[in-house]
Amino acid sequence: MGDPISAFAAWVTQALGFTAGTAAYAAVYAAVYVATAYTVSTALSSVGRKDIPAGEAAYQTTKQPIPERMRAFGRVRISGSYMLYAAKDTDSYDVIALHDGEIESIEAYYLNDFVVTLNGSNFVISPDDKTFGVNDDRVRIYTRLGLATETSYSQATAALPSLWPATARGDGIASLLLICQNPPLDKFSIDYPQGLPAPSVEMKARKVYDWRRDDTRDGGVGDHRIDDADSWEWSDNPIVCLAHYLVQDVGKNFERVINPNLRFWSTAANVCDESVMLPDLSSQARYALGGVYYVSNAPSVVVDNMLKACSGYLAEDGRGGLIVYAGKWLNPEDLVEIDDTLDIIDGYYFERGVDAEADSNAFDIVYTHAAEAYKEGDAGRWRNEALISEAGEVRAGRLDLPWVQNHWQAQRIAKIHDAKVNARLRGYVVGGLSLIRCMGEMLVKLKISDCAALDGIVVMPTRVEIVDLISGKVRMTFVEMTEDAFAFEDDEYIEIDTAASGGTGTNTVGVPNINDYELLDYVQISPGVYQARYTLHLSNAYRSDVAYQYQYSTDGGATWSGPVYAGSTSDSGHADIVTGPMPSEAVILQCRAVFGGGYGGPATTEWGSSGGPGSGAFVPDIGAEAFGPVAPGRTYSAPDLTVTWTATGWPAVTGYRVFTTSGSSFTSPTDISGLITATSHVESGLAAGTYYLWVRAENAAGFTSVPVPTSPAFITIP
Repeated sequence: MGDPISAFAAWVTQALGFTAGTAAYAAVYAAVYVATAYTVSTALSSVGRKDIPAGEAAYQTTKQPIPERMRAFGRVRISGSYMLYAAKDTDSYDVIALHDGEIESIEAYYLNDFVVTLNGSNFVISPDDKTFGVNDDRVRIYTRLGLATETSYSQATAALPSLWPATARGDGIASLLLICQNPPLDKFSIDYPQGLPAPSVEMKARKVYDWRRDDTRDGGVGDHRIDDADSWEWSDNPIVCLAHYLVQDVGKNFERVINPNLRFWSTAANVCDESVMLPDLSSQARYALGGVYYVSNAPSVVVDNMLKACSGYLAEDGRGGLIVYAGKWLNPEDLVEIDDTLDIIDGYYFERGVDAEADSNAFDIVYTHAAEAYKEGDAGRWRNEALISEAGEVRAGRLDLPWVQNHWQAQRIAKIHDAKVNARLRGYVVGGLSLIRCMGEMLVKLKISDCAALDGIVVMPTRVEIVDLISGKVRMTFVEMTEDAFAFEDDEYIEIDTAASGGTGTNTVGVPNINDYELLDYVQISPGVYQARYTLHLSNAYRSDVAYQYQYSTDGGATWSGPVYAGSTSDSGHADIVTGPMPSEAVILQCRAVFGGGYGGPATTEWGSSGGPGSGAFVPDIGAEAFGPVAPGRTYSAPDLTVTWTATGWPAVTGYRVFTTSGSSFTSPTDISGLITATSHVESGLAAGTYYLWVRAENAAGFTSVPVPTSPAFITIP
């Protein structure tokens, strides 16, 4: 709860040098409150979208003499302003500033509304075997994440040294270089059906400071430090992003504005992270955000969109600090109470009901549909059935949530929004200075004993102000709130026909974890080098409209390779995917779902938990399909028979065995070497006769490769 009145009085007395009981004290006491303390934002407005580059506006390339700088939080699709657009010989070179400041990662690439992938040479792989080059050799994309000291695009410098010198690094700017090769005239409309492609990317945007991961803060655990940007991590938590924006962009002092009320900020951030069960039995964080803004946007506009993403409530505490809440019901027993037996109450006013002629009784919910290339999406219509019945008709308004990317989250927010703007009871209470303690409180309990309507109800203060400086009178304006506004049952979710637009809706697919895995086979990569492919059994149910990507690490997760699309997906009661060849049997893997499809561009879930051979004890069955040691050979110099070979490419192999047989098939073999780790064996004193020689590999579990004959295959000892 917010600071009590006594704390504020003590602060004013100390800071301004007045003594309690004087007229000057009372006047300044009131004036300071007026100047610093009653600002409240309840995210009631639906006009916060003004000037925010939402939806398609966020990923349109622009050419401006003085471009707008853009920043973003969460996961977004974004493009930006051209820093270079020029041509040399048959190639065009375009450098685009994507984001002001360092970002976490680039997750996907778009050309126009095609989602594209790159090969190992940074060439765009044609999405349909014709656009952008049938041979995947027309378009290249390079990117930079916006490090403080960046690396110049050497490709642009080599072609255009006077326009783009090596010093044009773009320090602190996440950027993209697009190189397009001009095809023969008769191929141009095939390779570039929409002309020069407009690039954009899906990115995980800013890294942010999370005080909950700072062990120097109360309750914190971790190595985050507010003055060390290298310690920050990416987050889409609305409260964490809000604090970061207020401090890093607006210039608020963390120690003065946030730290004094850190427990409120931590509680609100934890509310956002809470897992919410969805109708399909999957779950998601209660609140997350993703949004783009111009650096020139008014802070109130950016803050409003952040608060709307979590049904948030932000207020000053009366001492220059800020208190924040995320949209969740609070225990009435823990609330500040306005009690007419303890507080001086001079009057009150309330009205019941809602003017059906003046207010919306339904809201068309508009959000950013990540599964449809981050276009504006329809999350359904939230209906207040009681008000619709009273009015006899639907009066629909529009609720814009451009920083919300999940239609289920948007629907939960719409219910709380409806409860605020269509509260069935609203009014105000006027009383003494003790009412100031309501400042910074999202919910307050009223106990006005001589008015049954105001006795025992919970209200949300929308404004706390001093209305009489001399006598010290305070007015708190409020709307009634109930627990039901913050509760959401499965049958309240609005069904949306996402199939009609080719999408499945953001986060309607669960994060895939690897339940189990098995060795599929080995693939020969080069002579003597083999890599394993695996079948991964995922936690997700099989869906024909969902694909999967995996990434892998051979150093325990320090670095990752990928993402790579799985070769196939099958149904065995859950989703099974097949990987490509893995370079090491110490590999660990992570998977994520890709959904939404079409040229609108897919959305992806977060990466699931790690699994695979390197995540625990693993001894693969080398199997009959695998190859054994490479090029075994033999020589004989009486009395020594020497067999040599090249080691197999399997890291898990623990040794080799040399066998003899009496015939040309591997029947009734005799092990003449035992298990050895060397790649040669000398056998002395063999009896006269003809011997066929074989070598095979073995692992710790005793699984063996196919036996590989020597060349020549046999030897006759006289």
